Amino acid sequence: YFSEERRRVAEDWKTFASVYDDRMEDVYEECYIMWREEAEEPEDNVLALTLSFLSVQVIRFWISGTLPDVEGLESWEMQTTRPPVDVETLFPAGAVLCILT
Repeated sequence: YFSEERRRVAEDWKTFASVYDDRMEDVYEECYIMWREEAEEPEDNVLALTLSFLSVQVIRFWISGTLPDVEGLESWEMQTTRPPVDVETLFPAGAVLCILT
């Protein structure tokens, strides 16, 4: 009697474990697919922001020859002695970039 009960419990356990593993495998696969879908969009957004920032900085440096400090500020001397041609070039460049986006 005891060996028959033990065999039945073992068979039930094997059945449960195999069904549980199959279900968990499906859940893991579904979660992985969902994670990949949700992770792609932020990656694209970060790349777009990085390229946008670098492009603007390159154009600004190309036109004016200077870049602001780490906080994004320029010295008072640079603000007051900037030639008008820098402003006249930066404004249309900004308008063109705005139209392109």
